[in-house]
Amino acid sequence: MLTTLDRSVIGRRSEPITYEIDESEIRRFAEAVAARDAIHFDRDAARAAGFSGVVAPPTFPIALRPRDVRDGLGIDMRKLLHGEQEFRFERPIVAGDRISVVGEIVDVGEKVGKSGVMKSLTVAVRGVDAANRLVFESCSTVLIRS
Repeated sequence: MLTTLDRSVIGRRSEPITYEIDESEIRRFAEAVAARDAIHFDRDAARAAGFSGVVAPPTFPIALRPRDVRDGLGIDMRKLLHGEQEFRFERPIVAGDRISVVGEIVDVGEKVGKSGVMKSLTVAVRGVDAANRLVFESCSTVLIRS
């Protein structure tokens, strides 16, 4: 286990994990985030809108978690603060997709806040479909209190 978090961990990747995207999972997620568009719930509405199946809401990739690339780094998870999260899509995620995700540490730094200096850790997640085409990328930054 590492005891310090420094730039030497940049590039560390998780093993891929593949998810079969199920219509009922999309519906449950859409309900949880109070999505209102029928394309998230109704197959016929999604098809009428030009999709092959029920469409996942834009924040759905948060549910497609890769194995945690932070494992073994000695981070006290009780000291994590969510900094920011962003998503970029090549196309919507739809029911029936097979999405493989990999996480990668892309940056380590320091931020100064009201409580002093904190480490920052940025992890990118790439989701690709069964043809290995990019579907989405997300980037999440957490702050680690001292």
